[in-house]
Amino acid sequence: ASVIAGSDKKSLKQVSDLFDSYYFKIFLSNDTKGIEMAGALKNLYAICSGLSDGLGFESNTKAMLLTRSLSEMSELFKKINANPITLLGLSGVGDLIATSSSEKSRNYSFGKFLGKGNSPSKALSMVRQSVEGYRTLKVLYLEKKKLSLNMPIIDALYKIVYLKKDPKKCFLKFIHESGNIDTAYD
Repeated sequence: ASVIAGSDKKSLKQVSDLFDSYYFKIFLSNDTKGIEMAGALKNLYAICSGLSDGLGFESNTKAMLLTRSLSEMSELFKKINANPITLLGLSGVGDLIATSSSEKSRNYSFGKFLGKGNSPSKALSMVRQSVEGYRTLKVLYLEKKKLSLNMPIIDALYKIVYLKKDPKKCFLKFIHESGNIDTAYD
């Protein structure tokens, strides 16, 4: 399955008709900004998921991490005028689950190698392919500062990847200092 986004409904329908089949489902969206952003962000949170597994944390920790990541993404979506509901679709939750749980995911694998004690440069070389989330992390970290966004998972990941801080300490600090509000939407 795939999501195609755009503002021209007629063009979207034409593309959908061209590619949609019994084996490949096309979904449509008018939230171009949200679809693009979700596609980039899921890579960062897949790195976190791999880190969690590499550190040996249990599945409930990963579940907390992934649900908190959706919360962080929705805050960013509000700031950039993307639709937070987009995160509930294939390009949001769907891609996040697939990328964050697959040993074939380059971003997940990078995180897992980090969690097992490898340096960022060593982990990158172990993946042997481009790790999109690596560069996206730096861009998002700077952008979130400009937007005055509180994104504790991104902060922790930045410290681990770019400041070479201890992954376990950063994770535990994030877990215990990220607040106790589960969901809020203003």
